[in-house]
Amino acid sequence: GDIVGHSDVAPARKQDPGERFPWKRLAEAGHGLWVEPPPAPGLSLSEGAEGAAVFAFQAGLTRLGYDCAPSGTFDAATREVVAAFQRHWVQSRFDGVADGLTRARLIALLRLSAA
Repeated sequence: GDIVGHSDVAPARKQDPGERFPWKRLAEAGHGLWVEPPPAPGLSLSEGAEGAAVFAFQAGLTRLGYDCAPSGTFDAATREVVAAFQRHWVQSRFDGVADGLTRARLIALLRLSAA
């Protein structure tokens, strides 16, 4: 049979072990990244939101390697990508709503990856 490419396995999201994986503890032991920034100010971004803030958030997710083409419209696909991001980086919530904590984690990760 055909070999299934990575993009065919899980469209629109990275394959992470998920919210039960001890990402923070591993990072503290020197394996991988973890960030603890204070929550970003401002309103949560959720499905139906539109505008520059949504575009910037989608662009940030894309820079980290998530399949989230910046459109400026927070659609169902964006919600799924945000939930996948939260399963790895937030874990206190993975509802696909980009609250202040979720947005702050993304900003801090982008700063780390740019360093």
